[in-house]
Amino acid sequence: MGVIKRKDIKLDESSPNLKRLTLISDQHGAGYLTFGELIIAPGKSVPLHTHPTHEEGMYSLDGDLQYILGDETGVLGKGDAMLAPAGLKHKITNASSEPRRVMFIFPTTNVKREVLPE
Repeated sequence: MGVIKRKDIKLDESSPNLKRLTLISDQHGAGYLTFGELIIAPGKSVPLHTHPTHEEGMYSLDGDLQYILGDETGVLGKGDAMLAPAGLKHKITNASSEPRRVMFIFPTTNVKREVLPE
């Protein structure tokens, strides 16, 4: 499948704090790419985690998000990108009163995530 229409993709609402819209994956014919959008509820976080075998790219679509990347903390502003290398712990928190969207991309269709204790 070459063109994927957002309106045709079902929003994964399995978590009350995070909603995921996966636009490109093996289910869409990709061999080595997973790409989509995550909607983070106000005051909520993507849990601290790593990807042991691959990196993750993230791009802030709406506004400020607090982040942890390894031992670094800071703010990811609208239009800022973040790269989490394989094995590096990372977390994103929406401290605002509005939902925030983050684009995510993985160079694999076999995304592995290990949630870490905080």
